[in-house]
Amino acid sequence: MSLLVNQPRVFAAKHDKCSRVAQEVKEKCFNPQKCSFLEAVSVELQTSKPILESQSNVYKKWGWSTEQILLGFTKWPKFMQLSESSVTAVMDFLVSKMGLGSSYVAYWPKLLSYSLARRIIPRCSVLEVLVAKGLIKDGCGVHAMIAINENKFLR
Repeated sequence: MSLLVNQPRVFAAKHDKCSRVAQEVKEKCFNPQKCSFLEAVSVELQTSKPILESQSNVYKKWGWSTEQILLGFTKWPKFMQLSESSVTAVMDFLVSKMGLGSSYVAYWPKLLSYSLARRIIPRCSVLEVLVAKGLIKDGCGVHAMIAINENKFLR
């Protein structure tokens, strides 16, 4: 139901195009029974092939293999719709400043969706302080620290 509310244009696509895209998504190892399948179909219907290819090249610049891009797509299809500048800024911070491997971000693609200034940098700063004080281990769950909601983070 949320797809209908949030992405109504998906339902306006021609039947043959929907069938073709659904088959392509299914061939990428998506389970048609899961919500991520509908998200992937939605992304593929809304995003042109040249844009998807361009986006893949952005991730390849960061050393992602085709398999890692596919893994990211199966975990969170919408990461293929993020802007190049946003992806570059977040990847630069996480890889260059925080020392995470590019493959770590590929495994947790939703990290790319969070605001660098409002969420990622402040939370990573807290993480660095906790590591420096020996309260947690280095590299301990960066994705969890960034992804959890505000209330849980503050506890």
